[in-house]
Amino acid sequence: MTRALRRTATGAAALVACVALASALASAAGVRAAAAAPPDVPSGRVAGLEQTWETPQGTWAVIAMGHLDSRLNTFWQLLFRPAGTSRWSLVTPPGAASNGGLSADRTAGPTEAVIAGFQPSKHLDYSPLAETTDEGRHWRAGILPAALVFAADAVAVGGRSAIALVRTEGGALVRADGSITRWSTVATVATLGSTAAGRACKPSALSAVAVAQGAPEVGADCAEPGTVGLFRDVGGTWVSSAPKVADARTSKLDVVRLWSGPVGTTALIERSGAGTPSLVVAWRRSPDGRWTVSAPAAYTGDVLSTATGAASSVAVVTSAGWHAHAVESIAGPGGRWRSDGRPPAGTQEVAFAGGSLDALAVHASRVSVWQLGASGRWHDTSARVTVPIVYGSST
Repeated sequence: MTRALRRTATGAAALVACVALASALASAAGVRAAAAAPPDVPSGRVAGLEQTWETPQGTWAVIAMGHLDSRLNTFWQLLFRPAGTSRWSLVTPPGAASNGGLSADRTAGPTEAVIAGFQPSKHLDYSPLAETTDEGRHWRAGILPAALVFAADAVAVGGRSAIALVRTEGGALVRADGSITRWSTVATVATLGSTAAGRACKPSALSAVAVAQGAPEVGADCAEPGTVGLFRDVGGTWVSSAPKVADARTSKLDVVRLWSGPVGTTALIERSGAGTPSLVVAWRRSPDGRWTVSAPAAYTGDVLSTATGAASSVAVVTSAGWHAHAVESIAGPGGRWRSDGRPPAGTQEVAFAGGSLDALAVHASRVSVWQLGASGRWHDTSARVTVPIVYGSST
């Protein structure tokens, strides 16, 4: 039996109780909740929420499982592999539906905090939250009175503060200090667009958020070609913190991932609109430092999932539908993109873990773990994680 199944009913009951308080919290927090189910909840196949990240404590994975061809029977799970081991365990927060999706973030340090936000499903128009500081053994419940933006980096945590992107006011950044039940609005698409940096970008949507040395940083989709939408809060004023992407004056540049940790900030940027789409990675050691930008890596299909390693390495799995067909990785600033070959059947994502690269392949309610060998070939480690899924349910 996994740790998730051995958990007491207390954590689940607390999370369910927080869901019941959503309306009251909406007025108390100063965040206007949506009046109906968010219209932009995808109804078909969904890619892009799947992600893995490595810290000194271990490697985490947000992964889609179940009947992937059925939207309501696809359940996102949270897995954890402690450093120094090869065993993955199920640590999904209990008590809330996960078939809308999961967005998660962590703050690395002596005590690692991980926050997970549930994307709304069915008739929910708000997002339950949960936070852990003991690698998923226990979860503290919270709530957002509005629905999370559908993005992998829709939530972030730094110190005692949490921030989130929600679908109110055309897209807004909200913040909670010391509690993940009381939120206030920090910025909106409109307020960002009214700044000098925003007028150069013309932001149309918020796409990613991170906390860099205590200050929020927000990624956005820009209507202005050739512009990366990345904004940082400096003493209450939003300024551009965007890298420059070479030879991209007529391209659309979208921030699809944004990570921040002890070694700095990493942004994954999608370039499209002129020829074959490509991905570039930008790294920065400090909020005031200069960006190092990778060469572009062309790809076909969809970006299915992304991974980041403890030393700023990045990997991307691309796919046709749910079927992964390529893995591309880059070791860090100054590195070159490398093709890691066709991944094993069922692969949803790859993960950096203890110097190796694992592929997590999903077959309904089971995950099989493969590892990339020195020869460049994937081999089955025989490790398995089985998740109890009740199909046809909303939890």
